[in-house]
Amino acid sequence: MPGWANCAAGVSFKNTPAISNVKMTLIGRTLTVSSLSSSATVSVYDNLGHRIAEHGQGAGTSTYGLQNLSKGLYIVHVKGYRESATQRIVVY
Repeated sequence: MPGWANCAAGVSFKNTPAISNVKMTLIGRTLTVSSLSSSATVSVYDNLGHRIAEHGQGAGTSTYGLQNLSKGLYIVHVKGYRESATQRIVVY
């Protein structure tokens, strides 16, 4: 499981409408991205729009550890061949 940046107390997850079948769920500090029909790129951006992490993902389901994220707002963007989705993550 790739690690991404420092969670203090916890993480909250705010869903925005997905454009496709991509599903993102957050349990504790683990982000799960599923329902991809092809390979995709999972990118994490800080609140200023700087990309702080990027990982390739094959079809299916992958998990990512968010233990190293500092407090703040982050955007997770998943982009595949015909699928994309964006979610906001608030680390506190």
